[in-house]
Amino acid sequence: MGMYKKLTPTELKKFMFGQKLDWDAVRLKSFDDEKYGLAYCFFFYSYNYTKVTHKFFPEAKSVLDFGAGAGASTAHLKYLYGDNAEVVYFDINKEYANLASRISDAYGAKFAISTSYEVLKRSIPKFDVVCCFETLEHCYEPIKVLEQILSFNPHAVVLSASFLLKALGHLDKFKVGEVEVDKRQVYREIKKFMFSRGYVRLKVKLWNNRPWIYVKKEDADNV
Repeated sequence: MGMYKKLTPTELKKFMFGQKLDWDAVRLKSFDDEKYGLAYCFFFYSYNYTKVTHKFFPEAKSVLDFGAGAGASTAHLKYLYGDNAEVVYFDINKEYANLASRISDAYGAKFAISTSYEVLKRSIPKFDVVCCFETLEHCYEPIKVLEQILSFNPHAVVLSASFLLKALGHLDKFKVGEVEVDKRQVYREIKKFMFSRGYVRLKVKLWNNRPWIYVKKEDADNV
């Protein structure tokens, strides 16, 4: 697993709460009970998703954490893959990226950080695996986000989104093409979009029914 300090949800939570940050800019202090609200979103959920990603795709040589927020999931991906894969963080929020940089430095889990899709696409045009954890439910046009993800031509896409959960920053309506849909319909739209782009969803029963693992149709039998 590489020579990195093991990252656990408890350690990462302690690290983040110890930082002097502009919490309003980072958009994290809106939970009345940070101990539970923040920890579950950033640490316990994503922590499990990263382990599932590595379990299914241990041979991946390049992994992109898209919409990676505070960087906890990116750090744990780097811990799991070690020097066997290039792990890259991406989020357009610069406050989040600053926090991700601190996590990277503190835990020795060095990963590249990008806040520009255009720059990232030019520098690294392809990834083996792209992860997108608990991000799409915050995006009014989630299909456009998926289009950006698929522009990296990944072998696999590992998604998780809690559209039906009423929580901070979760939207009730989403735009697909020229039509606005509700949070139940958007699940079907995502599945339809991924299928139209040549991906199939693996039939696996995972923790809390997430993440959703999509692979290219021609590769499905090899996973």
